[in-house]
Amino acid sequence: MNDSKLDGQKAEGQTTSGVKLFGITLIGFTPPGVDAKKEIRGILWGMVLCAVISFIFFIRLAEDYNSLFYWNETGRVLREGAAMRSFPQMLRGCFYGYYALMVCMAFLVISHYLYFYRSSKSIYLMKRLKNPFELHIRCFALPLVACAGCVVAMAVTAAVYGLIYRLVTPKELSAVWGVVRVALGVM
Repeated sequence: MNDSKLDGQKAEGQTTSGVKLFGITLIGFTPPGVDAKKEIRGILWGMVLCAVISFIFFIRLAEDYNSLFYWNETGRVLREGAAMRSFPQMLRGCFYGYYALMVCMAFLVISHYLYFYRSSKSIYLMKRLKNPFELHIRCFALPLVACAGCVVAMAVTAAVYGLIYRLVTPKELSAVWGVVRVALGVM
């Protein structure tokens, strides 16, 4: 068996369509025979679940915002000495889902390695290939891309939540605004 069969080519030289993500064909990034579409779908659903878990931020924000005010005959009035939790306190626990998904990616790497040692014993083929790192590339590529996606999602989520926090926090609470500027790196 040659290298071309591992990269998704049929015996007659016709290539298979492969899985495309952002225009990149992902054949060669998973062990041969592994359903890459299924793994990517699972990772994407995991990231959606992580995003939903991060919505705990909005629950905390609503609780703190509502506790800042009281109602009287003139309307809503800011309580004296009222304070909201700092932005880092609001974010606490929002990213636990992403951390758990990254730990799951470590188990996916182990699963990919174990795949080569099961039934077909394709580990022997992988060790004979020209590129000595091919085995490791196929085992680590998709999980590392998923972990990078988690880090990017956490950064974007923190930035968006920081802007929302800044817009919702009353300007009278200037100490809180200082914490937001420090957390976002804005002076």
